Amino acid sequence: GTFIRSPAAAALVRSVESNSWATIFFRCMTCCNCALVCILTGLLIWEVGRVSSLQSTVDEDQATIAELQDEVRQKQEVKIEELHQEVEQEHDLTFLSLAGIMTLLTCLVTMFHMSSHLQRMEQPLIQRKILAILWMSPVYSVTSFLTLLYPPMEGYMAIIKDFYESYCIYTFLSFLIVVLGRGSREHAVEVLAMHAHQLEQPTRLLSRWYEPPPETSDNAKANAVITECQIYAMQFV
Repeated sequence: GTFIRSPAAAALVRSVESNSWATIFFRCMTCCNCALVCILTGLLIWEVGRVSSLQSTVDEDQATIAELQDEVRQKQEVKIEELHQEVEQEHDLTFLSLAGIMTLLTCLVTMFHMSSHLQRMEQPLIQRKILAILWMSPVYSVTSFLTLLYPPMEGYMAIIKDFYESYCIYTFLSFLIVVLGRGSREHAVEVLAMHAHQLEQPTRLLSRWYEPPPETSDNAKANAVITECQIYAMQFV
């Protein structure tokens, strides 16, 4: 009852069994490779998603950093502007303080000289002219200081300064005539007539106001010179 295989049959059986195990092994290897490929693909997809997420986070962080930089820059600009304004205010305050001190000093010195003339009014005709001229310093200093305090008032203050400047110019000419003639215009003409050869000939454009004509005598020439000076002073005024 025993089945005896021939050598050829045994070899065939062993070949079939060997091919069967090789097929199984190759199939297992194929399945393993497919699984590894799937796993690697999944890991790759996960890494790509992670990189995208990180890129989004980086972009958000960069945007936040840019916003913070803009905010810091704006705060710095505001702070710098505030400091600049504070420095300007302090500078203006210092400038106004110095201007006020100088204005006060000018008024005090002028008042001292005016009080000295008032206490010793020995030559009223001359000293009244001096007092009028001395008022120019307080008028100029006070109007200039008010212009610094209230810039919109500059136009009104300029009118006051120009008006008093014109008045001082004519007063100064009157002062010279009074000093030269000791209070009398006729005496001033006589003093100038003594030096008529040193006087320049008056301009002919104003000859209609010369009475008598300057060619007639030295007194007429001196009178024409004084008249010419008065007309020029009035033209400036």
